[in-house]
Amino acid sequence: MKVRDAMTAPAITIGPDAPYRAIVHSLLSHDISGLPVVDLQNRLLGIVTEADLIAADAYGHGRRRVLGLVDDVVAGQQIEWIVAASEMTAAELMTPETVVADLDDDLASIARLMLETPCKRLPVVRDGRVVGIISRHDLLRRFDRADRELSLDIANLLADPAQITGAGAVRATVSNGVVTLTGTVTDIEAEQSMEDAIIEIDGVADLDDRVVVRMDSA
Repeated sequence: MKVRDAMTAPAITIGPDAPYRAIVHSLLSHDISGLPVVDLQNRLLGIVTEADLIAADAYGHGRRRVLGLVDDVVAGQQIEWIVAASEMTAAELMTPETVVADLDDDLASIARLMLETPCKRLPVVRDGRVVGIISRHDLLRRFDRADRELSLDIANLLADPAQITGAGAVRATVSNGVVTLTGTVTDIEAEQSMEDAIIEIDGVADLDDRVVVRMDSA
């Protein structure tokens, strides 16, 4: 599966001159946590996130935990960073050095990237222009649906003696496209043909064969 299969398109974007309040309104109204910042030609300039809005280094406080901000409000303190933030634009708040994804990037590699970095969402860019956005939520939703579809396809395959013989005692589980086989078979050739058939199913990323071959004693 590719990024184009799971991304949200078109992406909700914002211009570099957008003020703080407009950014907050856009995030809240669309129930999202980050916005690509683009120019008039939809070319990517950076990305602005919730974290940039509530804890930007430009406020002079450094990055703060949300609980610390809540404590300020409860204590009735004058929150100077809110005043400062209200005068800032997307261009001043955004992170300009932004990791991006391509339409043809493999979903598995994007998932690994998000696990290894703080990135929760990536703008999808083609020829320098934003064409969509891919988030952790998009990945989880896509992998969940794909795993359920794969599980059904493999179960039907294993239950069909016209395609595979001797696989009645084999069970398959699927997680993020990786198929794990358990159980027993009585024929080495049947096991090999089963592996070959499963790995050819569209969407199978890898195969973990834990099947035990038990030859008939007769």
